Amino acid sequence: MTTIALHYRDGAWTSGPDPVEEATEAQTVEEDWRDSVARAGFNRHPFAVYSGPYSYSYAEMFRSADGTTFFMNIAHGDCEQHLYFHSVVDALEHAARWAPAFALQHDDPDLVSPGVRPEPDLEDVDDEELAALRQAPHP
Repeated sequence: MTTIALHYRDGAWTSGPDPVEEATEAQTVEEDWRDSVARAGFNRHPFAVYSGPYSYSYAEMFRSADGTTFFMNIAHGDCEQHLYFHSVVDALEHAARWAPAFALQHDDPDLVSPGVRPEPDLEDVDDEELAALRQAPHP
């Protein structure tokens, strides 16, 4: 089955094939999702990761072996969107757009799904410190 993803090229979005999803669907044994990323032609380790403290959503950007194509996986709980960028300029432009959206998240730690991120150890943090942490600017 061919999965459709969004591709950004020359300032415009188009639909196109989703090589990472196709590599995932073709696997015969369960393996790490990043193995599928590598089989689709991208570096197994993210070029950049966008997330905030206690954030339920995140994005990971991977670069191709030749550095000319980039793949971004945007995840929110069980929902994912795959985006492909066909130049370093396009990838960096969209990375700059997405980064603040993830960095500024202030999701309540009590609502964080344990399957998305490890829960922080807040047992030793009093209410004032926790309130300050939630209001602190994030990189």
